[in-house]
Amino acid sequence: MPHFRTEDLGFSDHERTAPLKVKVSINAEGEFYCDVPEALSLFFKPHSSFLAGHPEVRVAPVRGRKNKIISANYAALKNALTDARNKHLAPITEVEHVIRFNIESHVSFAVGEDGDVYPNCYYPGTKWPSGDEAKRYGGHHAQNPTKGGYSITVGARALVVVKCFRPPSFEFSSRPSLPHSAAIHRCVCAVSVRCNIRSYSP
Repeated sequence: MPHFRTEDLGFSDHERTAPLKVKVSINAEGEFYCDVPEALSLFFKPHSSFLAGHPEVRVAPVRGRKNKIISANYAALKNALTDARNKHLAPITEVEHVIRFNIESHVSFAVGEDGDVYPNCYYPGTKWPSGDEAKRYGGHHAQNPTKGGYSITVGARALVVVKCFRPPSFEFSSRPSLPHSAAIHRCVCAVSVRCNIRSYSP
């Protein structure tokens, strides 16, 4: 059948390494048709849901051979190809709601050889927390008092993690983002241990 024109649809990948050019021909009935581009083959199957949005376009075998994209309207054929390309390149977005916690403590206690907790080192065999324990609990004692009182603070922040995928590539972004109204989606609480309450504001 006579060749009508070659339609340049740009690229079928985000890296712009796979040109998407389609040769359009005209059959004996005066209809425009072309091969189904491999990158867009999921969209152009007979009776597919995608074609329901393009009623002037159909997919059918020509002379008993492989399927062709056919339309009596050239503009409709081009629009269907362009729409399929855009949907093929469109990112897939996944939204996940997560809560990030912050636990902060400023307490004073001693640890015995048996692992039990004591109010101070007056008790035989006890010692003040050191190393990671000192970092976790504040490492406070008579020579290292806490400012503002002893406390345990538990803070929480509600976040929305948005993950975007660009098929057929892998994930290209993952970012936490607060909703528009941070006041509604934040949860802040504090627990008083002895005297002052230390608040946590994300």
